[in-house]
Amino acid sequence: MEICKNMALVLQAYKKMSGKSYMECARALEISCTALKEYAVGRGNPSAATLEHLAHKLGVDPVFLVSGAFTDEQLVMAKRLLESIGLLASVPAKNRNAFAEQFVSLILLLSPNHDYEC
Repeated sequence: MEICKNMALVLQAYKKMSGKSYMECARALEISCTALKEYAVGRGNPSAATLEHLAHKLGVDPVFLVSGAFTDEQLVMAKRLLESIGLLASVPAKNRNAFAEQFVSLILLLSPNHDYEC
């Protein structure tokens, strides 16, 4: 997954789960609202320092924020859980990995180590 797209998906999920405005989320992430909006739509050119800062604020590893890389074990467990509750039944087979990756992203954002400021 390309860097900007993955970061956009993570930030969109973060904003949606918080139920807060872009301004409130930007404040919690300690970045400008304009920058947050750009990153959330897959634009902008964050520096390495900005990526590290956002990852820290989101409670994830910077590699996760930009790469969308998951361990095979994480994907297998996510697929098993999703299959057990019937959520993968309506997802086309070719899209199941992507769906599982996004599910894992949400789980990681909700993990006990996550900072729930926003």
